[in-house]
Amino acid sequence: MTPNNHLTGMIAAYVDDLLMSGDGGAEASLFQLGQRLGFLERPNGIVWCGKQFTRNARPGEVTIDMCTYRKNLKQRVISRERKHNPSSLLGPQKLRQLRGVYWDLCTAGENPPTVSTLIRTNKVIKESQATQDFMLHYCHSLEVNRPEVMAVTDSALGNDNSQGPTEVDKMLKEMMDERPGIFNVPDFQSHRLQRVCRSSFASETLAAEAGLDAAELCRGCIAEMRGVSMTDKHAFYNVCIVLLMGVTEAKLVHTAG
Repeated sequence: MTPNNHLTGMIAAYVDDLLMSGDGGAEASLFQLGQRLGFLERPNGIVWCGKQFTRNARPGEVTIDMCTYRKNLKQRVISRERKHNPSSLLGPQKLRQLRGVYWDLCTAGENPPTVSTLIRTNKVIKESQATQDFMLHYCHSLEVNRPEVMAVTDSALGNDNSQGPTEVDKMLKEMMDERPGIFNVPDFQSHRLQRVCRSSFASETLAAEAGLDAAELCRGCIAEMRGVSMTDKHAFYNVCIVLLMGVTEAKLVHTAG
C-alpha cells in the first residue's frame, strides 16, 4: 500500500511458494524481501495447488491451466466381471489406488464407493483429458476500481446445447447489447449436490445460493482491495460499493427469492 492507501500489489503464500501480483514497485519490494530472506529465484511461472500460473509476454496478463495435471491422470482398469456388478463395493486395493487426486471424484455422492463410482470416475478423467489443453487467460484491462461481479448459476449450464441457447445465454447477450466484452473468471464450480433434491426448484435454489455465496466472498475481497473497511459494524453495507448481480434461468427461484 502507498501512503495514500493505493493498492500496489498482493502476495499469497502457500508452504514455501509466494504468488505475487502488482506493479513495478510491488515487485521491487518483493525482491528486496527476497534478498533479506535468501530467495532470489524469479520464475516466469509457478505451480500453485495443481494449477500452472504463467506470466504472458503482454504486461499484466496471466494464463492458468492444469494441462500437466490432466495428462498425468490415469484411468483404473476394471475387469469385465466387475462391470457386470456395478453395485459391488470396492476392495481395499482399489481404494488405496483411488486415494489422492481421485478421492474427491470417487466419493462424490456415494459412501462407500462402488464399482459404479469407479466407472464414473474413469469417465470424468477421459472427458477431462479430451480438453486437457484448456487454459484461462486473465486480462489486465479490468480495473479493480470499477469491477462488477456476476454469479451465473444453472443446474445444467452448458451441458446440453442441442436445443439452442438457454435463457441465461440470452440474458447475457441482452446485457452486453450484442457487443463483445472482456471478463475474468475468479471462481467456477461444477459438482454434484450433496443433498437429495426432489424438484428442479430445489436444485436451482441450492445452486443459486452457492453461487451468490461465492460471489459475496469475491465481492468482499475486491472491496477490501479498494480500501473499504471490513472490520466495522457497517461492513455488510460497505461491500455494496462493488456491484453484484445473480443470474439464473429458473423463474421461480427469481420470483420466490
